[in-house]
Amino acid sequence: MKFPQYSKFLSNFAWQSILLIAGRVSAMGMSFAISMIIARSLGGSEYGRYIFLISIVNWVGLVFTFGLDSVPKMLAAVQEPDHQKKLLGGFFAFTGCMSLLLTLVLWICSIFVDSIFHISIKMTLLWVAPLAGANLFQVLIEWACFGLKKTNILSGILFISRLLNLLVVIFFIQQRITSAAPYYFGFLLSTGIFPIVGWITLQPDFSELKQSLREIQIDLKIFGKDAYIGRVPSNLAYNIDRLLLGYFSTSKQVGFYGLSQSLVNPVVFVGGAVSQVAYRDFSSAKEISRKMMLTTIIVSLLASAATCVFGVLCIIFFLPLEYRGVLPLLFIMSLSALFQSLYAPFNSFLGSKGKGRMLRNLGWTYTVSSLVLYFVSIPLWGVTGAAYASGVINLIWLLQCIWMYLKVKNPTEVTNAP
Repeated sequence: MKFPQYSKFLSNFAWQSILLIAGRVSAMGMSFAISMIIARSLGGSEYGRYIFLISIVNWVGLVFTFGLDSVPKMLAAVQEPDHQKKLLGGFFAFTGCMSLLLTLVLWICSIFVDSIFHISIKMTLLWVAPLAGANLFQVLIEWACFGLKKTNILSGILFISRLLNLLVVIFFIQQRITSAAPYYFGFLLSTGIFPIVGWITLQPDFSELKQSLREIQIDLKIFGKDAYIGRVPSNLAYNIDRLLLGYFSTSKQVGFYGLSQSLVNPVVFVGGAVSQVAYRDFSSAKEISRKMMLTTIIVSLLASAATCVFGVLCIIFFLPLEYRGVLPLLFIMSLSALFQSLYAPFNSFLGSKGKGRMLRNLGWTYTVSSLVLYFVSIPLWGVTGAAYASGVINLIWLLQCIWMYLKVKNPTEVTNAP
């Protein structure tokens, strides 16, 4: 009697997870290779400049994801394919407007960025701003596939994007290019695949654009606004680490920190994969299954251990001696990534239930803890302080997510649950 139940679990959940994991693993494998090749080619200081470019564009871009929090929730709640495509049309139009605004703000930032930070990126930021603004479509497509449970599409886009980036990097290596700007341009170029392939495969419908935008606006008032108010400040605060390092430290230290984060990204992916595959199911489920949570814990632990071993081997045998300073950071950041992986299913469960107020409250606590810990640890202990702060911040978020999840799971025990 148990075998058919397990078979059903495999067909409905594990198979989707396998598809997403296969795409993500291949994409992360190429991303890992890209990071190693660029780090070895550019050297510590110039690689730090490359990391800083990515960091500052992503940090500013977070503000312009306003409205996109509703993408997975609204699409997961709609069953009719035609309605889904019309909502997608509305989100495409909305994201296009936000991309133009982001490009304008990045141009403004390029005027004074070099006068604030120790890392010079003014000219690069000026000419890559349009491509960087279009990067918002990557967020839209990922979250759309998230809500529609289109793991095959997302896996394919990720694979194509990383493959294109890898080919561009190999070409630059052959041309003996040792400047961060072309490599960052190649990175942005590869993300341009998201709106193109997403448009072709998801087929957004713009026939009733006004009505779709009205629906998005209504959901924004009910859920999206609270989710945004909680998510964006918390992400801005958490991702301020590299910016503070760019102010208080050197570009080489930024590079070491960024490389350690790149090495542990596969750990974060485990919980993210579960969240993406299960999001649509979470919207109607009463709780996260024990089997799903146990699998997430075990695989996250194994991924953390494997990441440390593989990372050490790469740093020792592939990268120049100057990168040995990444070794102590690797172990700290792997623990931080483990906490991130573990809280992802809880966070996704709350989002699928429309608990915008809970996510907002969680976000503000996360914001305060991030700002306090980073502003204290980075000026005092530099890149090591940033790594320890990251671990403590993600542990706080994990514990809070579990607490909020239990409140939603057992609503009769808490009368004032939002």
